[in-house]
Amino acid sequence: MNKLSSGAALRGASLAVLLIGAALVEGRGQAVVSTVAGSGTAGNSDGPALTAQFNQPYGVAVDAQGTAYVADSFNHVIRKITAAGVVTTFAGRGTSGYYDNPFGPFAAFNGPYNVLLTPQGNLLVADTGNDCIRLITPAGAVTTFAGASPGGYLDGPAATARFQSPIGLAQDPAGNIYVADADNYRIRRIDPAGNVTTLAGSGVRGFLDGPAGNARFSEPQGLALDAAGNLYIADRAANRIRLLSPAGVVSTYAGSGVVSFLDGPAATARFSAPTGVVVDGRGDVYVTDRDNQRLRRVEAATGLVSTVAGTGAVGSQDGAALSAQFNRPYSIAVRNGSLYIADASNNRIRRVAGLPLGTQARAVMVPLALEVFPNPFAGHCTFRYFLPRAGRVNLGIYDVLGRRVAAPLADVVQPAGSQEVRFEPGSLPPGLYVARLEANGQVVTSQAVIN
Repeated sequence: MNKLSSGAALRGASLAVLLIGAALVEGRGQAVVSTVAGSGTAGNSDGPALTAQFNQPYGVAVDAQGTAYVADSFNHVIRKITAAGVVTTFAGRGTSGYYDNPFGPFAAFNGPYNVLLTPQGNLLVADTGNDCIRLITPAGAVTTFAGASPGGYLDGPAATARFQSPIGLAQDPAGNIYVADADNYRIRRIDPAGNVTTLAGSGVRGFLDGPAGNARFSEPQGLALDAAGNLYIADRAANRIRLLSPAGVVSTYAGSGVVSFLDGPAATARFSAPTGVVVDGRGDVYVTDRDNQRLRRVEAATGLVSTVAGTGAVGSQDGAALSAQFNRPYSIAVRNGSLYIADASNNRIRRVAGLPLGTQARAVMVPLALEVFPNPFAGHCTFRYFLPRAGRVNLGIYDVLGRRVAAPLADVVQPAGSQEVRFEPGSLPPGLYVARLEANGQVVTSQAVIN
């Protein structure tokens, strides 16, 4: 892609975190689209929100106080919009480059596409043109979080790992960062210890569901996690929304792959370059359907795709959501009962209020999870798993008769968080096996195939 173009539910939970739902009461009022910031004219001027100028804003994130952060891609800067309606430049000198600096305005970015706020108040930036992930502290200091320029493909420690056009960002309650590595056609993960691994994607561009290591993507972009730990992926060039389960299986959540516009059942619905995705408090998935100039919803309860904003015509009209217009809506964020959209070619940040985004805070459990990579394997494989809390761990390999034939881990005490174990089959014959992970009274299994 041109880096500056517009181009299993989880089970066995044991750690609760709070997911805050939206504040609006479901069913009240009509959804309305309004402009939060941007005059509509491409430029790079700060000031009052409605007279400020952006140039292809691609990414947006909003904090609990209503402050929005924007990846202003063609200006190569990160902008801030206060709840009072004032736009300032948070980081970036306004020309493309790659430069870390303790003073944000002196740092340099190259076509940043997306932003993610962390619980610590830091801002992660998908610095797409520089093939890396940058971090901005609340005080504005800019450092490199993972990757380096020029890009490539390499797992390992964050400082030496390589990405190729990273775009989408998401974070789970355990602190893992997920990256849509667009031009590597993979989904990557940065764990809290700073290690980069590949979660899904063979590296071959295309479309293929199945085990994560064999799956194929066609330019994955927006990412979002639901309460069960499923990762939703806006696969732009495949015109589909994909789902990566905690068990390591990729499936199509919505979209037939035909480039067009069609609401209805998720399997037959049609999208045209979906780029942004977010999950609300009800589990519904909202999608910025970029080239259809619409905001779409995939309802969790029914699996139906519907249009919630946009007529399909290019324009900038505010007002009733189904009469409003967009011009290449790119990414999307949810906060305080509203959806925020980076309306890229309108050079504006828009807000959609009045949708039933969920009203209650609820407990979400982060459970035991296990995956095998690669799978099938011959010489060796790696078992990757997440422990919700520290405890004794057993990992056994069983044949089809239920006999344990290997024990990569036997009563080992491990801390909470992401873990990996390398396994070599030795003299085990080719065939189908089951890996069984036990920790703190919980059990999870995964199939493994030895070639």
